[in-house]
Parts: sequence; C-alpha cells; structure tokens
Amino acid sequence: MDPSGQEVGYGESAAIDIIPDAGYRTAFIVDNGSTVAVADPYVIDGVTEDHQVVVAFEAIEEPGHVEPEQEPGGTLWYLAEGCTTSDYDTWVLVQNPSDTPAQMTLTFMNDEGEKPGPRMTLEPNSRYSWNVGEFVQSYNVSTRVESDKPVVAGRAMYWNDRKGGHDSIGYVSGADL
Repeated sequence: MDPSGQEVGYGESAAIDIIPDAGYRTAFIVDNGSTVAVADPYVIDGVTEDHQVVVAFEAIEEPGHVEPEQEPGGTLWYLAEGCTTSDYDTWVLVQNPSDTPAQMTLTFMNDEGEKPGPRMTLEPNSRYSWNVGEFVQSYNVSTRVESDKPVVAGRAMYWNDRKGGHDSIGYVSGADL
C-alpha cells in the first residue's frame, strides 16, 4: 500500500494505492473493522477519525492452470506392514467420503504370498475398520485395498494391551509424489 500511513485534515479525503505483488490481486479490504468494496485506489472521503486499513491479497489463478474438482482418495491403496501375532493388533481403516456406495476388496500379503481378505459394500460417507488378525496371523503383513470408488485407507497397529501404537495413511497407487 502506498502510502503506508498519511495525515489528512478533518473532512478531507485520503487515497491509498494498493499494489499487489506479481501474480496476486486484492482479496478484500477492511477499514476500521468493516469490510469495504475492493478499489484501487481505495479512497476514504470526509475523514473525521483515524482509520486502520487492512488489505489481504490472494494468488491469481492463471487460465489453463485451474485444477478440476476431484473427489478425495483413490481406488487402489497399499498399506504399511503390520503384525498380528503375540500381543500385536493391526487394523485396516477405510473411509468412503463420497455420496455413493463403494465396493471394497482387501488382500493381505505376507511371507507366504497373498491371502484374500473381506469384500464388502462401504456405505456413503462412512468408515469401517477390519481387525487383520481375524484373517491372517503373521509378523509381517501388509494390505492392498481396492475399491470401485475413491476411498481413503490407513493402517493402525497397537501392542502391549494398547499402551503403545502408531498409524499411517496408505500409499495411493498412481499418486503424484
């Protein structure tokens, strides 16, 4: 803003030039706590008191660079290795953020190869958790989650009567990393 401060006589006008950096534009202007119309220059007519003017800027989206609306998640996930033996519990958690049902298939992978897991319909805007130990017993088990709709998948592992634990979001196959 230019000037960053100024003095004007009682009843006079004050003008502020708003100069955004390249690639930005004025998002809004707040004058003494009230949002006012964006203008450049911003002019205050008939000044009778001090004014505190705050200007916020936003990036300008260039034509051709607007990202399309996309549902969160993916249709093929790989989850970190977990353990289902001794006092370890491993859980697969899947959320369906869409407004339509998702057909789910889990496949467990360990030293012995792949083992088919549960198949189910995950209702819209819901989450379901599977205890991996109900399907496979292994010190080293990872999971593949496949769905016909974008979902979000993660893995949680607990031990020592749930006094210890950690979790991780899965890897979405085909994601830009």
